[in-house]
Amino acid sequence: MRIETETLLCNGKKNVLWGAGEKGIEMLFSLATFGIRIDCFCDSDVKKQKQRLYNKQVIAPEKLLEEMQEYNLIIAVEKAAYIQEIISWLQEQSIKNYLTWQDIGKSAEPIRIHRNYIYSIILDSYDKKLVIYGDAKKQDIQALKQLLNLLDIEIAYFIDDIETEYEWMGSLVKPVYDVLYEKKDDFKIIVTSDKTKALNVLDDMGLILNRDYSIYDKYTKNIPRAYILDIQLGYNFYSEGKPDAMPGFTQIGEDNGYKIVLLGGSTTDGTLFPFKSWGELLYEKFKQNGYSVKIINGGCGGYSSSQELIKLIRDVIPMRPDIVIDYTGVNDLLRSVEGHPFVSLYQKELFDHISSQSRFKENDISLKLKMRQAEYTLGVEHNHPSWCQFTDNIRMMNRICCEFGIVYRAFLQPHLTLKRERFSTQEREVAENEERITEEYISKMDEFYTHARQLGEAYLEDITPLFDERGDVYFDRCHVTEEGNEIIAQYMYEYLTTKGIVKLQSFS
Repeated sequence: MRIETETLLCNGKKNVLWGAGEKGIEMLFSLATFGIRIDCFCDSDVKKQKQRLYNKQVIAPEKLLEEMQEYNLIIAVEKAAYIQEIISWLQEQSIKNYLTWQDIGKSAEPIRIHRNYIYSIILDSYDKKLVIYGDAKKQDIQALKQLLNLLDIEIAYFIDDIETEYEWMGSLVKPVYDVLYEKKDDFKIIVTSDKTKALNVLDDMGLILNRDYSIYDKYTKNIPRAYILDIQLGYNFYSEGKPDAMPGFTQIGEDNGYKIVLLGGSTTDGTLFPFKSWGELLYEKFKQNGYSVKIINGGCGGYSSSQELIKLIRDVIPMRPDIVIDYTGVNDLLRSVEGHPFVSLYQKELFDHISSQSRFKENDISLKLKMRQAEYTLGVEHNHPSWCQFTDNIRMMNRICCEFGIVYRAFLQPHLTLKRERFSTQEREVAENEERITEEYISKMDEFYTHARQLGEAYLEDITPLFDERGDVYFDRCHVTEEGNEIIAQYMYEYLTTKGIVKLQSFS
């Protein structure tokens, strides 16, 4: 018999979800939609115990026995065999106040925000005062505040386009400009409604999107920018939106020193995050120590080593740099069409759209070619493992650079899942809360890195342990804070100078 949710779970006792996996997370948000708080998770996996999952502690089953009468227990695991195993254990302990997720009488509509966005809000709440920009009297905005409160995320106050502050249902609402009294970097605004107007107001106040404020349904740390189509790479960008700038590059420094080009994905990208990239920090280290260098950062979010190879041939070699540094690896596992590593997922999507819109008439084709059923070709299919294509690309980039007298060094970049047992508390939270980090993903990443390391050439450095002894630098599976970028920059500076690749006396 189905049990009415409110009757059982709103009785003054703590609500515990047994299962810190996908079903448990699903139930956490479903019940929050009904205004029902979950106080903690329970799980028999010792690795998950004493962690926090979406701001909730994960406890061991034995902990339940200490105060079982104070708990309502909901079994939230997917497999029927596991459910029965848990029930058998509870019955052995003479525990009766439990139900399964199937017993709950109502099902909630899915929340209208990606769970990764919610977790980004949780991370911001650790060290920032959260402020909601919107009409506090609107039902959906009050529902957002309730959801965040049920996840133990405190909202300091609301701001709105008003002249005098007021209180509404226990929430303080202030004029939007009052936020300027807050100390810089100590607050984060969540924009909830009338986004176009709100963004204009906040921009006029000198605040920066995704540093000082983020849009609720697109909550991210990325600085927004316009991407452009690229005929070989699929997509690209202009630095600072300047049409006369070099597409796909940002430049720092003088023209009379060492010319160093950086390649990589979003972890190298010079304009993607609201803090300094490691390329910018590397330039500062050279400058502070009397070196004359120019850094040309060619990192672009989402690029794999196959796109880096194309970019090297097309854009970098004609620049005739002294050094190319490639910080790479993570994107090769997921970023291309299977069997066609030089075709990004975006390129295929674009060509699918073009081919669906275009139909050539026979008399329009001067070359007497007829469109075949496939409409376009991806080239010869090669079903090499991703690690094999990666090492091939690295080898080709090195040989090309050698041919032109350019020093090439690739660095196999760190990844959160490679830290194993050396996670900080916050990094464990990131690993548990990010939906993309599944057991299958971790297994594939392990295989990729294991084989990539075996290239064994001096031009590929394995720096995956770089953050092993430093906690709280990752804010997702591969991206790091400015502190993390500082560590990368220091490593690169010491590598280039101690190995004599960049010499001070050459430009003294």
